[in-house]
Amino acid sequence: MAEIIINKSTGTHKVEHLKVSPKKKVIGHINGISFVDADTMHHVFYFPSLDASGYGNTFEEAQQMALDSANETLRYLMDADPGESQRLLKSLGWSQDKMFRKNFSHAHVDSDGVLQGFNVVENSVQKISMTAA
Repeated sequence: MAEIIINKSTGTHKVEHLKVSPKKKVIGHINGISFVDADTMHHVFYFPSLDASGYGNTFEEAQQMALDSANETLRYLMDADPGESQRLLKSLGWSQDKMFRKNFSHAHVDSDGVLQGFNVVENSVQKISMTAA
């Protein structure tokens, strides 16, 4: 079963990609972002490319909620038929590799890691690199 694993190196974003194999396995790489919401002062953890997020009083609470949500999406991708997996990934903005049809890539946050549309506490945004295996 695929689970998202937090890489030891935080702060660097890699190119996002997922491979959904017919053997009910999802492997790849996604990026997460954490920040403190300026209005509620809650910690927020967000996977833009899976539209999965979590929040809490601590970074750890927010991270765990977001990981649970992201892992639920991965379980759905593994259990769905290939056409449904493709539709879901495309609806989230992923594009299918034309040569390797099981591979999908996604670029949601710009190369500078600018997070748009959120009211964040200054200097609280962290980029976090994740692996799905």
